[in-house]
Amino acid sequence: RRHTRFRNVTGVQTCALPISIAVSNDEAHFSAHGYTLATTGRDLSGVLLPLFIEMIDPLVPQAPGTAWWQPLLFYLTGLSLSIFPMTEWAIRAPVVLIGVASIALIYAIVLDAFGSRALALASAVLMALTPALFIMSRQAID
Repeated sequence: RRHTRFRNVTGVQTCALPISIAVSNDEAHFSAHGYTLATTGRDLSGVLLPLFIEMIDPLVPQAPGTAWWQPLLFYLTGLSLSIFPMTEWAIRAPVVLIGVASIALIYAIVLDAFGSRALALASAVLMALTPALFIMSRQAID
């Protein structure tokens, strides 16, 4: 494993996280923010329990542009990393669970709307086979 060093905006605090080569840049960002949220209650910018996460590339802080992200996945990743060790599986587990929950939600919605278990099952299978869900449920990105 290689250790990637993350800095906050002020450059004062740094933390080295063991990030596998198979983790994408976005997953590294999400895991770094999630880890710091789980351990300190602050994001990498130092904001206490933020409602939105400011995504600044800690490796290239002078990069143009800033993106604001919804915090749910960061908090879920932090929860996962507080329970499990820092691994690819622990970083991706919240996204996989969200993907599985969306399949169950489609089943429940169709069953409630149409009252047919066969139609609900067919809808859930089609949702599970949707390429976008399959792709997005494999990486920890928003």
